[in-house]
Amino acid sequence: MTDRPYVSHGPLRSGAGRTLPIVLALLLLLAAGPLAGATPGSPSLPVVAQDASDDPETGGGPSLAERWVVPEDLPDLPETTADAVFAGDIASGQVLFASEADTRRDPASTAKIATSLALVAILTDLDQVVTIEEADTVDITVYSNAQLAVGDEVTVEGLLYGLLLPSGNDAARALARVAGTTLDPQSDDPTATFLDAVNARAAELGATNTVILNPAGEDVEGQYTTARDLAILAAALLDDELLAPIVDTEAYEMVVGGPDRRTVLLENTNALLTEDGIFGVKTGSSGAAGACLVTGAQFSSGSRVVIVVLGSDLTYDVNDQISEDGRYPDTLAIIRAIPQEYIWVDLNSANDIKGLSAETAAWQVGFAQGAELVVPGDQVGDVTYQLILGPAGESGDEVGRVLFFLEDKQIADQPVYQL
Repeated sequence: MTDRPYVSHGPLRSGAGRTLPIVLALLLLLAAGPLAGATPGSPSLPVVAQDASDDPETGGGPSLAERWVVPEDLPDLPETTADAVFAGDIASGQVLFASEADTRRDPASTAKIATSLALVAILTDLDQVVTIEEADTVDITVYSNAQLAVGDEVTVEGLLYGLLLPSGNDAARALARVAGTTLDPQSDDPTATFLDAVNARAAELGATNTVILNPAGEDVEGQYTTARDLAILAAALLDDELLAPIVDTEAYEMVVGGPDRRTVLLENTNALLTEDGIFGVKTGSSGAAGACLVTGAQFSSGSRVVIVVLGSDLTYDVNDQISEDGRYPDTLAIIRAIPQEYIWVDLNSANDIKGLSAETAAWQVGFAQGAELVVPGDQVGDVTYQLILGPAGESGDEVGRVLFFLEDKQIADQPVYQL
């Protein structure tokens, strides 16, 4: 019999699909009881809409940007000073907290997340040496910097650390200039050429409410992003094998060549990086943006959560030094609140989700190692699911997806693989 795609509403499926041996089907029915995709006495969950999967036959699913849509019934945020907040779990695509998440705001140096994502696609030779020009330097009494001076010679790799650890605006300017020239050697404005690539990359990732007009994130009229967009960009950064270790680095010695040869100690501006379970990502602050922080945090063995706070309280003293900085207590308040509201369920031993383990075993499919579902702590027993499978594949092939629901609301979407 020819295998055909199917959608199940729980342990049993109706209509043609892969052929499940009749004895196994009967055993599965006895073991599972009522349909896992429906509550007793109620209709089954609706068949998933066509656009919920890029290709139902191969199992390709929606992007993180499509999954991180803010629902209406999230738990109340803890008290913070932030004007905008977003917290989302990367693996499950679940939104945990949000407030004004799609409201446009000035990015300050969080713009360097977008800048870095474009840079690594253009400047692929990390050993390429960049000579610092006058236009790259900044007033170190005003702007964060990597201590660069005219004539300094630094590799692309060193400048990436200078960009993301001390949040060097000078490193941002130098890298943008070189990247723009790489894209178009004839360009009259290499930085503008590069910024076109930054915005194109952001849009490609689904951060469609972001416009970066300065590679360092300096306040510029018409420049904006949102808390949700920054989370999407940060998730992409954390998936990048070069950038993710950089933002998780507390300090780095940058070797500088040229007439003033030296080693510069670059220290990460993220004060939370020394906390357990924190792995980046980027700070930002300015008069227009307030205090901003994008944080990567872990709440289970395999989880990665991005937390964004924008516009937290920021006060300067008479010496123009920050005297009040709300982004850190705001972020910590959210970090403390997350495990009070949510638990992480291991999908490879998800006995709390009725019928799931039995059905995936029967069809010889499974989840990726460490795959998890994030569930409000008091609703684990209420989770239902739909299993969507295409034709059988070789071991390790992605062959379908499981959609998870609380009542009639989809809360997550996870791929399954042939065992």
